Amino acid sequence: MSEIRVLIVEDEPLIAEDIAATLRDANFFVSGIAYTKEGAMDELNRNQPDLALLDINLNGGLEGLEIAS
Repeated sequence: MSEIRVLIVEDEPLIAEDIAATLRDANFFVSGIAYTKEGAMDELNRNQPDLALLDINLNGGLEGLEIAS
């Protein structure tokens, strides 16, 4: 079975790194971490993860919902 590739989109670096460490401990592959909407879109186009964990309120806006759509 291949690894599940996960993209983390979170504007708080400490929270993003904590999520990444937890996922790695559970044998998931973290394909990337993005802190902005633009960074997330770049990662999605470049890496095509199996799953994306999105913070809905990036930098005070609802950009996470825009990424999801």
